[in-house]
Amino acid sequence: MSGLTIVIPGHPRGWRQNHAGRVVGRGKVIVSSYLTLNAADWQKDAIRRMRYAWGSRPPMDGALSLRVDGVWPRPARLDCQHKRQPCSCSPEVLAGEGLPYTSTPDATNVHKLAEDALVKARVIEDDRLVCEYGGSARYAARGEDAHVRVSVAPAVGISRAHSLESALDLIGDAMRVLTVGEGARAMKERIREIISDAR
Repeated sequence: MSGLTIVIPGHPRGWRQNHAGRVVGRGKVIVSSYLTLNAADWQKDAIRRMRYAWGSRPPMDGALSLRVDGVWPRPARLDCQHKRQPCSCSPEVLAGEGLPYTSTPDATNVHKLAEDALVKARVIEDDRLVCEYGGSARYAARGEDAHVRVSVAPAVGISRAHSLESALDLIGDAMRVLTVGEGARAMKERIREIISDAR
């Protein structure tokens, strides 16, 4: 079963609840929770887009891997405002690349809202099936719009990719420590040593 990768345009929103309480008989307080308006609107839009992209396929079940990348609007303070060049701006500003986003909502709250949207859109059967998590939170690079990228796939395929990547890293480590004159036999021995150490 193939997965789904979808981009939800707009400012990332995070899971944030408002709580309302009312007193009932004998002084008991009933507290109800509901999403904030911005989060609810974002989730409705995400559900609509996910349903359209997923189509009539049945929901994914089994172990799943989920990655949620949030990209926030680039603030003006990250762009050079100087008319005279070269200026004394920091290298991050001059590079124009996306910098880490460390404000609220945090990445875990964005992740939770996207995960719930996947369940409500019937892309995944239940959020308890997600066993591998990944993601990032950053400001947009120059010319990039704010968005949230959501990718969900069977966990087995992701694990295989990680295993292959790990094997390639081990071989790369072995190649770095070898000198030119050691030859193929020494290279095989060194690869075996690194693999046995990694177990």
